[in-house]
Amino acid sequence: MGSLTSALGPDRMADLDISPSNATDVTKSYLFTSTQDWFSFHVDTWRLLFSRVQSPAPRILEIGSWEGRSAVFLLTELCAQGGDIVCVDHFDLMKSAAGRERYAKITHNLALTGKPSRVLDEFSVPALMTLLAEEMDSPNPGYDWIYVDGSHEADDTFLDGELVWRLAKKGAIVIFDDYHWDKEPADSIHHPQRGIDAFMILHRGEFDILSSPAQYQMILQKTSEMRIGFLLKEKDTIHELDRALGYGLHIALTVDTSYAMATAAAIRSCLNHTQGRITFYVVDLGLLPTDRDKLQQSIGSAVEATIVFVAL
Repeated sequence: MGSLTSALGPDRMADLDISPSNATDVTKSYLFTSTQDWFSFHVDTWRLLFSRVQSPAPRILEIGSWEGRSAVFLLTELCAQGGDIVCVDHFDLMKSAAGRERYAKITHNLALTGKPSRVLDEFSVPALMTLLAEEMDSPNPGYDWIYVDGSHEADDTFLDGELVWRLAKKGAIVIFDDYHWDKEPADSIHHPQRGIDAFMILHRGEFDILSSPAQYQMILQKTSEMRIGFLLKEKDTIHELDRALGYGLHIALTVDTSYAMATAAAIRSCLNHTQGRITFYVVDLGLLPTDRDKLQQSIGSAVEATIVFVAL
């Protein structure tokens, strides 16, 4: 306990929230500041989501962990049978006493869970880029549960969402905090909702919304495949290179209304037997509006497919 006392200073030890059953032995108590609990009222909602997590040993990623309340909860409950967590928080880059105090508390609290954990003490963008590079070589890439609770700025929240989305497995639960934060107007660039909404517009069709309109947090479940979106230099397989560089197939079909059904069958066949990006260019030699609608429907919800109608 000596190192923790040194980090906090004797004048701050009185702020620690220590459970009564362990008050005589601080080394066996979680260290949380009672006036800084912005998480506990989400516990019941989060528990209802646990059944949606597909992995028996979930991998968890948090952006903005503070003293580790939510991280401890997830490790002790969601990861009761196995799993791990990565916590990202800048802790004032260790330049302030308050930042060093939070770092001392979170490392202490995570250690008490007895579960695998890792703390990245830096801003979210460099930390997430580190994780993206690491996941390229991981035998089990991606995360099953992601909590975004970092900056309140709209652009920061959008960027955090974009980067964690590349780390989210198909089926992952992704929670954005402060969607209904009341300290700034919702349409302000200083409010996370604006960034979250922009993220959701960009990724429309890639998730299900699990939260209600009135809930404080925006909760999504990812329905698309994980796409990290770049390669390390040593990664050089053709398929990986094509995906990372945005290359794909470009298929042109020149048709009129009598061949519309055959064209739809050809499009479905391509989608069923081809991995990666496909763009279909349909050169219109006399398609009916209903033909166009049905051809558009033929690509379904395939995220990697686009259809473009071209007038001759």
